Amino acid sequence: MMQLGQDHGDHRLVMASRELYVHALQQIMGALNRPSLAVADETLATAILLGAYEMVNATGQQAWMLHSRGVACLLVLRGAQAHATGLGRTLMLSFRGFIVFDALMKGERCFLEAQEWREIIPEGVQEEERRGQASRLGELIEYAFHEIAHCPGFLAETRAMVASTHASKTDRAHLTRRIMDCRQKLSEIQLTILTHLNSDNRGEFIGMITAAAANTLGGFSLEGIGSGISFLQQLLTVLTSNASRRHASRQRPWATVAPYPFQVNVPAFINAQAVAKAIADGKHTHQPPGPQTIQRPDTWFDRVSMSMGMVEEMPPT
Repeated sequence: MMQLGQDHGDHRLVMASRELYVHALQQIMGALNRPSLAVADETLATAILLGAYEMVNATGQQAWMLHSRGVACLLVLRGAQAHATGLGRTLMLSFRGFIVFDALMKGERCFLEAQEWREIIPEGVQEEERRGQASRLGELIEYAFHEIAHCPGFLAETRAMVASTHASKTDRAHLTRRIMDCRQKLSEIQLTILTHLNSDNRGEFIGMITAAAANTLGGFSLEGIGSGISFLQQLLTVLTSNASRRHASRQRPWATVAPYPFQVNVPAFINAQAVAKAIADGKHTHQPPGPQTIQRPDTWFDRVSMSMGMVEEMPPT
């Protein structure tokens, strides 16, 4: 209704959609106060649809972010197993990219990196096989997302490492190794997708996904994966540079250490703009670009969802 009103300049439809939106908010608040309804698929679906409304209506970044965090709380409350199959899985897949995006903007660890969320992937794959909807492309995207979900946590750890005056070489080496392992896994998935999407057995690789949908999904997923690789590489560069500066300061304590190259005070050395730049670099350097979509507020939902949260533009405002 909101979209129709905006497209046709019909103020009545726009106002009616806002009234329905307020009513839906009241209903979902009531549902959240009832334990059985709070974890229901219908409640989660309503929360996600309301979030989509806010994007189309461009109610403001702050409102959208708060709503996104509310959906994240519902997912945590329901637990990973509630999203292994069925409608719960579909709902989680539709919104998980926004949870990663929000975690990156906050510089906080994303709960979707936890092992319990990785363990439900095979169940979803098996369900699709039973329904005759199996796709190797879809399966690889699932595992790629689990690696992408580690990016916010790596950002938080890197920020803490750089800000700390007590970080040990062992801690730094451990963090560096985990980031490198994640980057390697993403690189392997990226290569596999690129190879098979352009091979003679493409039909077998994409399974029941249509050719057009595979091009769109594959393109945006490759953008997200490439952006993740670029982002992780930037974190490795930060860690290496910081280690070199600390070593130099120990060798020459009388010398003044040069300012950090990000030109931002250390505790916030990677802010939203720097995150966006890293993601944008990955889009343009690590793989062929995906579908060129006009960056309108009403397409932002799709872009974030299919690129696993690794987009360079901020939410509509």
